[in-house]
Amino acid sequence: HYLFYNPPPSHFETLLFHTVFLALLLAVLLCGAAGVLGWFWISRQLRPLRSLRQYIRHLGEGRFDQTAAIDAASEIGSLASGLNQMATSLKGHLQGEIDAARKTARQETEAAQGAATRKMMHEMGNFLNNIDLIVYGLKPENLSPRGQKIMKILIEESGRIKAFCR
Repeated sequence: HYLFYNPPPSHFETLLFHTVFLALLLAVLLCGAAGVLGWFWISRQLRPLRSLRQYIRHLGEGRFDQTAAIDAASEIGSLASGLNQMATSLKGHLQGEIDAARKTARQETEAAQGAATRKMMHEMGNFLNNIDLIVYGLKPENLSPRGQKIMKILIEESGRIKAFCR
């Protein structure tokens, strides 16, 4: 009935099968363990790079209040130290630029205020000169008592404004 004869396995074949099976199982377990240990090792090695990337992001946002705290014994630590020095220098440079811009803005504001004040004083002088001409022209006229009172007020007030403008 059967085309192939399949004799029962010998003791040697059974032992060989179990040995190969255990060797394969051990190889799979060792590969898995190596993968997990490798993942942990790589994760530990990448931690300073992630920290450095976060620090660079803070610098890019203009936040100079932090420093990169990485062990200086490695190349990454050396890079972090260089970035800290660069950030300190950049912060000083930016502060200098901000101070210079504030000084320039203050000077421009003061110059504009001075020009406006000079123009106002000039126009006030023209106005007071016109009042003096009017008073000079009205002095020989016979004014009513009310007109004389107005003339007196006009002379006193223009004198007060002249004193203020000096």
